[in-house]
Amino acid sequence: MTPPAALFTVATFDTVAEALVVQALLDADGIDVTLLNAGLIGLDWSFSQALGGIRLVVRQPQAERAAVLLRAYRDNALTAVDETGAPPPVERCERCGSDDIVIHAPRRRSALLVAFTLIFDVMFPVRSSLRSCRACGHRWSVDD
Repeated sequence: MTPPAALFTVATFDTVAEALVVQALLDADGIDVTLLNAGLIGLDWSFSQALGGIRLVVRQPQAERAAVLLRAYRDNALTAVDETGAPPPVERCERCGSDDIVIHAPRRRSALLVAFTLIFDVMFPVRSSLRSCRACGHRWSVDD
């Protein structure tokens, strides 16, 4: 019987949320990740300092790849891709093609609709979001 590979701490985190984000990132790349102390710190965050934070540990053969991905995450150098490996499409202005787009929040609902939704548990469709181009000033709406 061969001994199990040694575990290496690749990173420590103060919050469970960030640790889970990085765990998901490494899991998506096929790296087996374990979070130590996440449960206890999740119950009482003040234990984080006493325990040395939430430890993200991986097996020795995957430690180098995990460290590379973690550096890219911390340097904000990761790019999103879909199953085909293509980056997500960039939204562009319908008129001039610029990618300098402002997304405006949907308009507020009236108090009557909000009350009706809360009382009768009925959902109303969300209005389309308004977009505007900073380059040419063109405005258009997109259904969410």
